[in-house]
Amino acid sequence: MSSFSKNLNRFENKKYNYVFIELGANDFFLNIDVSTTEENLKNIINYFQQYSEKIFFISFIDSTMYNIDDERKNLLNSYKKVFDSLKSEGVILIENIWNGKFLDSEYKIDLYYPSEIGTKLIAENIINQL
Repeated sequence: MSSFSKNLNRFENKKYNYVFIELGANDFFLNIDVSTTEENLKNIINYFQQYSEKIFFISFIDSTMYNIDDERKNLLNSYKKVFDSLKSEGVILIENIWNGKFLDSEYKIDLYYPSEIGTKLIAENIINQL
């Protein structure tokens, strides 16, 4: 049994009104191949479709990320295509959680992770899209 299956088995035989999934940010920053992230994401979604009424996917992509560099921009476009394709599987996409503030140091504790004010911004943007 794969570690993927072992980790998800703890959710088996329970019903959930909603499942929220956020996956991909670390993969993006670590340059993990998009196809690997896509496969993992689709496996998670397929698993939870049998236990949940609605599945939400929270996209980490922020418009300011396109200002990083061309290589990252191409990778970001690939991730965006994968995330957009989830809609056809009945997944509700929550986007723009950083609200254009990803590169603003006030909202982060380091290069990647939100500060307290960044976490509040993200939470408010998620709630506003529900």
